[in-house]
Amino acid sequence: MPKPDLRISVISDVHVTQFGAGENEFKNALEFHTKKLPKSDLFLFTGDIAYQLDSWEDSVCRNIYTSNYDFILNTIESTIPADTPKIFVLGNHEYPQGNTDPALTNKALNTWLAKTGQPAMEHVILNGFHFIKYPVLSWAMESSPETEKWAMNELSIALSTDPENPVFFVSHIPLHNTVANAGKEPSSFSEEFRSFLTKRPRIIHISGHRHTHVLDEKAIFQEGFTSVSAPVCAVGYLTLEGCDYETKPVFGFSQSLFIEVTGKVVKVFKVDLVSQKVVGRPWVIDLNEAENGIFPYGKKRRFEAKRPEFSPEASVCVRTDGECVFATIRQRFLSFDVCVEYYKLMVTDENGNEVLAKTVASDFYNLTLGKNYAPEITFELPGLTAGSYQLRVFPMNCFFAHGETSLSCAFQVD
Repeated sequence: MPKPDLRISVISDVHVTQFGAGENEFKNALEFHTKKLPKSDLFLFTGDIAYQLDSWEDSVCRNIYTSNYDFILNTIESTIPADTPKIFVLGNHEYPQGNTDPALTNKALNTWLAKTGQPAMEHVILNGFHFIKYPVLSWAMESSPETEKWAMNELSIALSTDPENPVFFVSHIPLHNTVANAGKEPSSFSEEFRSFLTKRPRIIHISGHRHTHVLDEKAIFQEGFTSVSAPVCAVGYLTLEGCDYETKPVFGFSQSLFIEVTGKVVKVFKVDLVSQKVVGRPWVIDLNEAENGIFPYGKKRRFEAKRPEFSPEASVCVRTDGECVFATIRQRFLSFDVCVEYYKLMVTDENGNEVLAKTVASDFYNLTLGKNYAPEITFELPGLTAGSYQLRVFPMNCFFAHGETSLSCAFQVD
């Protein structure tokens, strides 16, 4: 195997606070990347390494803190070799949470500039590869025509200067409707900017922000260009499309990416920092294919992806506990090389009318914690009044597609 032309360690969304949250995860992440993986040519921090908040109880931050930056920079200095380049990208949490006061926003920006010692917007060339840094300009993450114009100009320069290799566009925020959960970012980039990217297949966009699990196949997306979403490293909830984890967070995750570039082929490896393993299959971005209009991670795969099926050993039962109704699934599947991320729960009444349709997350994330699927998993069936019902359960892949088999159970609510 030829030695890669470039290796990149990607760390995103660490959210180190002034009261110490995120410190252990950040230190462990850097130690894993420096001691357990091949030597990186670059450490890329895609935003939200610092988290400006006063307390967990207050949704609006009124101060700017520097002790979290001091810990971050001291840890980098003591862990990453001094001659290894580092690129920092501004995220929304480097600004005060929930606060768009112009004076405080400017203070936060100046703090980031002083601590990192890097410009917010920058065109970096490393080992002959071009990196275009695109900043978040405030907590509100609004789009900026001036910043977009600058980025398009720098990307054009990079592509014309190097007519062969990938060009990396790096921002904290993903583009609308690209990677998982990016549908929540409609104002971060203009349609003009998106159109610019889709006509340039050698551009690889690396972002963070959405806390996507590394085993979620929607964390990579192609539409003329390629978009890759880096996972959360610390202090944050796991987000799954279609499931509300802002009100019911799943903590305990620490993940990252490791990228190798060899010629016109880019491999993205998925790193789980809890189990201390590279997990799943790497994403392979072949620029020769992309320049010929072949995009294996494009919209088409949503319809072609394998669909999971329950095995004969799977079952579902329903129980009531006071006014609450719960469905428990015995999780067994036929051989399936992509995670079962969701279940579709459908309840009909005695007349065949659908009274409840609910998409819920499986516990597939246990796979990166060195565990198997739990033997059983339980979900509430809310809002059911007295009567007779039928429940059907389908296992779904990351694109919300299910196969032919389902589990069913008749039950009574008194």
